[in-house]
Amino acid sequence: MRRQPRRFTRLLGHILGLLAGGLFGVSPVDACPACVGPAGAPLTLVQQVVNSDLAVQAMATAERRRFVVRACFKGELAEGTEILLPVGELPQGRIDERAEVILGRDSLSRRWRFLGTLTEGHGCWLQVVGRMERTADLALADWINRTRFFLDSLEDSDPLVVETSVRELSRTPYAAMRECRTELKAADLLRTLAPDRHRERESLTALLLGIVGGPTADRWLAERTAESDRQRESGARAALLVARLEQQGESGLPAFLAGEILAMNRRDVERRAALLALSVQGTVGERISRTRVLDLYELLLEQRPELADMVAADCLAWQERSLLPALKRITESGALPEMARESLMRSLEMLEKRPSESPSGPPGIFPGEK
Repeated sequence: MRRQPRRFTRLLGHILGLLAGGLFGVSPVDACPACVGPAGAPLTLVQQVVNSDLAVQAMATAERRRFVVRACFKGELAEGTEILLPVGELPQGRIDERAEVILGRDSLSRRWRFLGTLTEGHGCWLQVVGRMERTADLALADWINRTRFFLDSLEDSDPLVVETSVRELSRTPYAAMRECRTELKAADLLRTLAPDRHRERESLTALLLGIVGGPTADRWLAERTAESDRQRESGARAALLVARLEQQGESGLPAFLAGEILAMNRRDVERRAALLALSVQGTVGERISRTRVLDLYELLLEQRPELADMVAADCLAWQERSLLPALKRITESGALPEMARESLMRSLEMLEKRPSESPSGPPGIFPGEK
C-alpha cells in the first residue's frame, strides 16, 4: 500500500481530471470486447451510483433497516439524515459496525438500495465515483482519466474497491488502456490480478500485459497461450490473442492468420476469438492499421465465408463499404445457414444506408446504465 498522503493527492488529481474530461470533443468509444464481462453480470458499484440521484456513506443502527447518513458523495443530503431501507433491499447477514455502508437512491424508482460496505478512509475515492457519468457520455479523454483512477485503485486493501476496479477496467476501451502504457508495471499487474483465474480478471491481465510488454509479461502470456492451446479453452483466448498482436504488430499477421484462423485444426470458437482480436486492433488502428485488417478480412471472406457475420459487424461499426460486394456474394451463394444469412443481410442493409440513417443508439452504454 502507498502512504495515505500520496494516495490522497492522486485522488484529488483524479477528481480534477474527471471534471476536465468534458473539455475534449472526441466521439464516445466502446469497451474492449475481448475483456468486457457477460451482459447478465450484476451491476458494478459505479454503475449503481450512476443510476442513483443520491448516494451516501451511512452507518448502521440498532434497528436493522435504519441507517444514518455520515456523508453524501452524490447529490445533496444532510449529515444525520435517517434512511429507512425497504425490506427487500436489506443485505444478507450482519453488517460490521466499523464498516461504512454505501446506499444509493435509484433515480427512477426513488427507492433506496444497499450498494455495499467499505472500510473507513474511502471518502475521497467515493467522491470521484460520485462524479462519474454513464459510459455513453464519455469521450476518450474521460476514459483515460477513469482508467488511471481504477489502475491506481487495484492496490487498495478493500475487497469491494479492488473488485469494482477490476470490473470497471474490464469495461474500458482498448484505446484508453494503451494510453496508460507508461503507468503499467508487469510485476504489479501479476501480483494484483493474475492469482485469480476468473475469466474477467485473466482477460484484463492479458490485455494489460500485452500493452506493457517486457520479459515478465512475455513469459506469462506465452505460458497462458500455450495452456489455452493444450486445454482448448476459449475463456480468455481473445484477450491473449489481442496481446499477441500488440506485441508482434503487422509483422506477425501472416503466422497469426495461418495458425489461428485458416488452420484446419481450429474450432469455430477459436477462429472467432482470433477474429475478435483482429477487430480490437483494427478498431484502434495504431499497432495494426485498419487498412491491413480489412485486407485480411477480404482474404477471409474467400477462404472462411462462415465468418462473414463478424466481418460485416466490423464494417458496419467502421462504416466501411469496400467489402460490400464480397459480403453480398456470400449472401447469394447459399453457403450460410438461413439464420446466419438473415443476420448478415440485416447488417448489409444498415451498412448501405447513409451514416445518418444508421442506428443511432449510444455505442458506449453498458447493460443496466440508464
